[in-house]
Amino acid sequence: MVMWLLGFTMIVGTFTMSRGATNTDADILDVYPSSKGDGINVVWAHAVNSDATLTDALSDEAVMMLEADVILREGTNIPVMAHPPAVDSNLTLEEWLLRTVVTDKGMKLDFKQIDALDPAMDMLVKMDKDLHAPLWINADIVSGPNNLNAPVDPVQFIGTAVSKFPRMVLSLGWTTLYVSGGDAYTWRMMLDMMKLCYGLQQAVTFPVRAVWAHSSYDKWLWLTQLRPDFTVTVWHGANDPVNVDGLVSLRRHGDPRRIYYDLPPDLKKEFLDALEEGNVTPGAGGLPYTWNSTYWQVFPAEPSHEIYMTDMNVVLAGAGSDSASLNYSGSLAHVASITGRVRFLSNDLPGNPGDEVERSYVAVTMVIADHMLVVGFNDKGFVEIRTEGAGGDVTVVASHQDVALTSDCVSFEVAIAGKQVSATSTVVRCRDAADTPDNAGASASVMSPLGGETVAKLSVRNTDAWHDALVEDLTVSSRSSAGSLLPVTVATYLLMTMVVGCSVV
Repeated sequence: MVMWLLGFTMIVGTFTMSRGATNTDADILDVYPSSKGDGINVVWAHAVNSDATLTDALSDEAVMMLEADVILREGTNIPVMAHPPAVDSNLTLEEWLLRTVVTDKGMKLDFKQIDALDPAMDMLVKMDKDLHAPLWINADIVSGPNNLNAPVDPVQFIGTAVSKFPRMVLSLGWTTLYVSGGDAYTWRMMLDMMKLCYGLQQAVTFPVRAVWAHSSYDKWLWLTQLRPDFTVTVWHGANDPVNVDGLVSLRRHGDPRRIYYDLPPDLKKEFLDALEEGNVTPGAGGLPYTWNSTYWQVFPAEPSHEIYMTDMNVVLAGAGSDSASLNYSGSLAHVASITGRVRFLSNDLPGNPGDEVERSYVAVTMVIADHMLVVGFNDKGFVEIRTEGAGGDVTVVASHQDVALTSDCVSFEVAIAGKQVSATSTVVRCRDAADTPDNAGASASVMSPLGGETVAKLSVRNTDAWHDALVEDLTVSSRSSAGSLLPVTVATYLLMTMVVGCSVV
């Protein structure tokens, strides 16, 4: 019944930051559930932590996945099935496995305590030859919305699990607590997770809380686009008030083969009914913005740089003294403008001075004749146009600072008209923000002579070691022979470059 999941546990590929994830053994999509094995039809048994609950779950033919918790029996090194604060159980992990592996039911082992992981993985190694059904190893390794509990040590958890039993699916989640009016998932949380697991060779599923589907479904879509063996598992917290419109948005715009649902029967029915009716309000931000990423290629300069590109956006992250680039080839002979939206995401790199310092900027660079024209923006209402010569000499042509524009999210536009270039920065509402900024729509602008007519390339740079940059809605437009503006598609040469470790003064 769950043999469609078997292939999921066997995904092993080679992943690089420059080319993204690849699997040379087979088409990665072939191992995901078919329309008959859709993740929406998975039936779960939860808290299978005792002899009685295991007996019931194994005898129920409808159950496809068993979820259970592993701890150490108090005062011993014996893994048993129980959820903290319990300290013992009438069922050991060894007994649980012996009774489960003879079935075709999948297994999800949840670890709230890191000390139980090592002996549990040793037990799995001993039973390796008997394990043929899907096996997920789960822990919350990143702090999430309204977090009160410390996450499981991510480095130790991933390192131990992968080194001892690589033939499994990692289920990596965030510590969460639903609070009315509280926080939801943020892009910072997404990036904190990616920095831990993007380079792994194991398949990864991300447990995401259904109560935030309406506000966060675009982030979950982003996760599934980053690697072909990334999935999300939508789960429901008891008494969480779920807006099923978000679940519908996720379903309609995501790949059904990469979305699993762990929902109670009443919520599942409400979700399925909403899918059939078709009248829903899109989640936060409406439909995710898309660009044609097919023509883009990532070139990280060093391991500390990270560029996460999907069909929705690109994130420039990392620290170092060199640069990384995202290239798109073509001609910009008739370029008229480049526009985009950027969100500055404060990171926790060692030595980060925090938000009180002047942030470095996102810069749009054009090569014109024998020099570069650099247009810079930041979240403090700063706009600058400067020239940089071949010898490294810098001349500020025009600049404007307006602290009233302070915002994590700004849109920018660089427009070329004749021999003039103008730059504008405008405060905008972040896609995942609960409220619109008080100064939304406020803008700062500068203008200067272009100094030439030939634009050989454009680049977008994040010149800030302490803030990652999420770039959305990036569009290049060109002027047709009749003078109208047209979006540049294939006929474009765009170089997006992240240069970190330097700052604007």
